[in-house]
Amino acid sequence: MSEKTLGPVAAKVKAEAIRQGIKQADLGRAAGMTQAGVSRRLTGDVDITVTEAERFAQILGVSVAWLFGEAEAPALQDA
Repeated sequence: MSEKTLGPVAAKVKAEAIRQGIKQADLGRAAGMTQAGVSRRLTGDVDITVTEAERFAQILGVSVAWLFGEAEAPALQDA
């Protein structure tokens, strides 16, 4: 069985959620999906869509550009 490679967007969403102490269930509720749906995206079972990345960025207070590797710092957004 081969090991899955976690995409860069999923890796950043996962790391930032952990850093902020946000649980998958809470992230899912805020994003309009189940905890299982979040888990499948953060483990690489399902790719994160651009729309989902935008939602995750808003919830986490980071820029979409940072999630996609276009900025070096998270560039926290104003609430």
